[in-house]
Amino acid sequence: MRSNPVELSLAVAIAALLVLAPLRAAAAASDLEEGRALAKEWCSSCHMVAPGVAASTTDAAPPFPRMAEDPAYTEERLRSWLWAPHPPMPDFDLSRFEIESLIAYIKSLNSN
Repeated sequence: MRSNPVELSLAVAIAALLVLAPLRAAAAASDLEEGRALAKEWCSSCHMVAPGVAASTTDAAPPFPRMAEDPAYTEERLRSWLWAPHPPMPDFDLSRFEIESLIAYIKSLNSN
């Protein structure tokens, strides 16, 4: 019995998805942990970075939980801001991975 090339390709694709799905979930979790660590280290001096943590030190630094729930703070807006911040926010010269990790963390605070 000969294998159909389409069926074989489909079987390989499904197998790859089954193998890669847990790896992607683990990567997302590590991105989230990296974002949390970055927020604590770099952002907490001005922003409230988690519920129950001391409030923002300035009105210009919105709390991360509020940003997470405000539809105006899209991923694109956060990415743009973190890539090229404007005063009073300092430029931490974040890598693409760090920016994406911070965005993932901020978005994870959305309680809706």
